Amino acid sequence: MRPGFISSLSMRVDSPELGRYSKKKRIELVSAKPCPYAQRAWIALEEVGVEYTLREVELYGGRKPDWFLKVNPKGQVPVLLVYDEGDNQLQPIIGSNVICRYIADNLRTEASELANPEEAKDWHEWIDDDLGYHGKELVTKSRRGGSVLGGQLATRLLKVEEALRNGGPFVCGSEFSTVDVSLYPFLSRLEETFSLEEAHFPHLLTYIRLLKSRRSIQRASTQGGWWWWW
Repeated sequence: MRPGFISSLSMRVDSPELGRYSKKKRIELVSAKPCPYAQRAWIALEEVGVEYTLREVELYGGRKPDWFLKVNPKGQVPVLLVYDEGDNQLQPIIGSNVICRYIADNLRTEASELANPEEAKDWHEWIDDDLGYHGKELVTKSRRGGSVLGGQLATRLLKVEEALRNGGPFVCGSEFSTVDVSLYPFLSRLEETFSLEEAHFPHLLTYIRLLKSRRSIQRASTQGGWWWWW
């Protein structure tokens, strides 16, 4: 981890320096709307209802601005910038799941909270390292409209199906959490691109419909535009 950067899922994303949300603090999300990882952070901010600025950057064509590369030398989104009451920028927070956990732990308001249960860390790692990997593989190698059955991805989706069948309505139980935020961008892309059969994924499809009805997700979605998976 680079000094001065918060970018590790192994740590608790709760810093006395950054502290609780105050309207005197300025929040800025550096994003690219087609990116599923950036969409996670966008959803989380909408969920907790804080005031923030969405700042779009061009990621391709050699057009990444210098100011962006200074806050994240890897040139990846999302990046959450938090400014203190004197408008001094604190540590950039890098990585979509890290940002979501930080938002849940530090930016919740009286009006709205985003749950961040203990099991969230394991789910986050599984979504990115396992589900995300096989999802990307299917997207890049399969025809649009095909079934997910018979492949590695179907086995992964059945894990989510089982969690919802045994609990629900959300993955970690009754509360909407950072796990749901982490899952949604990929599930929505899969549903749009491939066939998820009701007979095999009844709880998963009900869950996706539930997420789509949520105001935070509706506000943090690109309508009629294009998106990418990775």
